[in-house]
Amino acid sequence: MKYLSEKTNKAYSSVEELQTAEKEFEAKNEAENKVKLARADDAKKVEEAHTKLAEATKNYDEVLTAFLKKYGSYHMTYTIKNNADDALSMADRLFNDLWF
Repeated sequence: MKYLSEKTNKAYSSVEELQTAEKEFEAKNEAENKVKLARADDAKKVEEAHTKLAEATKNYDEVLTAFLKKYGSYHMTYTIKNNADDALSMADRLFNDLWF
């Protein structure tokens, strides 16, 4: 006699084999679900950070535009001490401020 598992959609020779296979199947699914939930939580954090960045950038642009309309120009000195990543991000922001 064969025993068919509704969870795994496979046939097993004994009830013990079926129960063991279903427990393994459930454990595997539970682990996969935990990973999916963790990924979704992390993605939500990234999305929230992006939203905050967009709001801060919009605020910066509004304040800078108002300043430029009032005074005509704005000078900012960028100083970088031994940090190449900061240098690249500041250079990128400066380029975007000037050309776009």
